[in-house]
Amino acid sequence: MTETDMIAWFVTDKVGRTGDYWSTDTAAPILDTKNDLKDDRAPIYDTATNTMTFVTRRAMNTGDNDQDFLIKLFEKIPMSYAFRKGSSDWVKHDTHSVWSLQVLEKGVYDGDLDLTDLLRNYEYEAHGWGMWSAWFVVGLLLLVTKRYAKKHWQLMHYLHAVLGLLVLVTTIFYILKISHWDPSENLHNALGTVTLFCVILVSITGSLTASIMRFYYGDKPWSV
Repeated sequence: MTETDMIAWFVTDKVGRTGDYWSTDTAAPILDTKNDLKDDRAPIYDTATNTMTFVTRRAMNTGDNDQDFLIKLFEKIPMSYAFRKGSSDWVKHDTHSVWSLQVLEKGVYDGDLDLTDLLRNYEYEAHGWGMWSAWFVVGLLLLVTKRYAKKHWQLMHYLHAVLGLLVLVTTIFYILKISHWDPSENLHNALGTVTLFCVILVSITGSLTASIMRFYYGDKPWSV
């Protein structure tokens, strides 16, 4: 979550601490240069439920416009939470969700925002559309230009090469856009990593093959 105001609660060996953070990238957030959080009391650990209770307050307008979100009356504010059990380090969370709130003069109420829209990840959506376009739409065109359009061999040869380069560039670009991409995280990432190297290998071997065949046959169709 980039450019995001965060409150973080940590529990280590039944001892709690509160942190005021500002997220600038998809990596671990950094501490605010100015701490604007106040704990009403020391965090209380309940041995019966194995939970820690925090009571933390912050002014709606802290005056820190660079690293604190300004909370306005009557404005509907999207919120999210995430947590991980078993570690108080900054690692990927196990569970997350979203909600919205609205601060009125009489209290805090549900913001009634569309939670489905709040859960959308536009970075992942762009990745999906980019991969589908490259590997399905352009992939079919690669098949057509090389297999079923031999009547216009020379034109299709160059078009095939350009389309192959487009698939290569698109694949690398959209994988690099997922900056927190981890090949070992799940099956999707693992297969995506294999596909990435296959696309690079096919592009290199295809270019070398074309160069070698042109050296021997010139611009004539190789089947002649």
